[in-house]
Amino acid sequence: MTLVATFDLVRVLDGAIEMARHERSWNKGEVIEDRCHVDALWNQKRAASGHRGRSRLLAAVPRVAELLIALADRNEPLAAQTRALNQLLDVHGPDALRRAVDEAIERPTP
Repeated sequence: MTLVATFDLVRVLDGAIEMARHERSWNKGEVIEDRCHVDALWNQKRAASGHRGRSRLLAAVPRVAELLIALADRNEPLAAQTRALNQLLDVHGPDALRRAVDEAIERPTP
């Protein structure tokens, strides 16, 4: 990455490809943000957080994948369900979560 600055502009280049461009500020301590960049970062962080939570669950209880698929089929909010399952893992440990997941999968849906 290369930082290229002119009197009015600051650019970040990856080779010849411009990755970012911002107006230059000469005000001490001023932070200039592009709303699109902030939104994109926020979306990436949220997506990564969900993957981390699911990965942790899958490592502890591989069969949780079946439960998450069943929940998705019922249009349940997976982010909230993943958080709840991780909280159960934290409080009760992997053995108890494994038993609960097995029971939830084997129980017929109403």
